[in-house]
Amino acid sequence: MTRSLGAVLISATALAAPGDPTLEQVLGKAASYVGDFERQLSRIIAEERCEQKVEPSKDSKPKRSMYGTGTLQLPVHTKTRADFLLLRTSGASRYVQYRDVFEQDGQPVRHRDERLARLFSGGATASEAERQQIINENARFNVGDVLRTMNLPVLALEFLRFENQSRFSFKRTSESKPSTFAHDATPSDAFRISREVWIVEYKERMSPTTIRTDEGKDIEARGRFWIEPDTGRVVMTELIVDNRSVRGALDVSFQSEPLLGFLVPVEMRERYDAKRNGSVITATTTYGRFRVLQPQR
Repeated sequence: MTRSLGAVLISATALAAPGDPTLEQVLGKAASYVGDFERQLSRIIAEERCEQKVEPSKDSKPKRSMYGTGTLQLPVHTKTRADFLLLRTSGASRYVQYRDVFEQDGQPVRHRDERLARLFSGGATASEAERQQIINENARFNVGDVLRTMNLPVLALEFLRFENQSRFSFKRTSESKPSTFAHDATPSDAFRISREVWIVEYKERMSPTTIRTDEGKDIEARGRFWIEPDTGRVVMTELIVDNRSVRGALDVSFQSEPLLGFLVPVEMRERYDAKRNGSVITATTTYGRFRVLQPQR
């Protein structure tokens, strides 16, 4: 059944060739794909490896911390390993991510006891207090002065859902380099695409926006999707936000996971340029060792 995209703004470009599907058709396939993808990915646990750096920008002098009282000591460099779970509950409007760090810079920070699997495999076995404890414990492993709440590898896919597409304008583009690699010579292997894809720009145009500041102010999301036009599968996403305090960019690559039989996030790149203190936060996160969260008996 074909579902209407309602008031989606679609811009035609000279990239279309005779016999090509329309952008509306490709977005429809992508919306159907995202719906299937969400059902498959929910309750999948992965091992996450993250390398974070905070450095001064090349043209800035050391400035005071945005949230602290002293001068930010740069550079900062740390590596973590964690169990990572994406979960959508019946009452949640979007995915909730749970990151349980068990190692930092090669040293254990807790006994690795598969705590996420134990707490969540029974559905109601984890209390809200226990879930919040994990979130609070692991927030301290984010480095830098930027409050990072958008580093969720599937966040941009939410924009392609049927019910959300009308909040955005879309147009096809030929610009293919992910934004987090703008300062690098070439993207990493995970971001090289050898298949036919359409690169589709998007821009949020409705308030309240999906991403907001900690004071509740709107931040418009924009970016690009790399979509297979025949299947609607999304193989890469880009998400950019920009306001007076920070410019943030998030690129995610999706690849096939043979044991699961569908695409999964394999690498996420983040870059945040803090405008108040001149620091630059970058993070490279990879995902592996995927396994299904099994119900407890």
